[in-house]
Amino acid sequence: AVVSTQSGHYGRGKTMCLKNKIPFSEELDLIKMLVDPATSGEWVLQGLPTDNLSIQNGIIVTKATRFPLLIDPQGQGTIWIKKKEEKNDLIVTQLNNKYF
Repeated sequence: AVVSTQSGHYGRGKTMCLKNKIPFSEELDLIKMLVDPATSGEWVLQGLPTDNLSIQNGIIVTKATRFPLLIDPQGQGTIWIKKKEEKNDLIVTQLNNKYF
């Protein structure tokens, strides 16, 4: 069973798992589950900050089946994506570009 400490239901979920003899992990880390350290390390080298929220956003950007919306007031995500995708000939545009 997946019982996340971030969901706020951890106590209830843990009690239910123990009561029903369902195995579960005490230390659930979705970042470690969804991305390996080498990949997140590469992202950091490409300019992605090391905080958990940035790594979670990196997971969403790289694993999304559609184009994720990037709201990036500090510009860190934009810098990271430009470095990450420079080998793929990324074209950057803006809303005021006449060809957008």
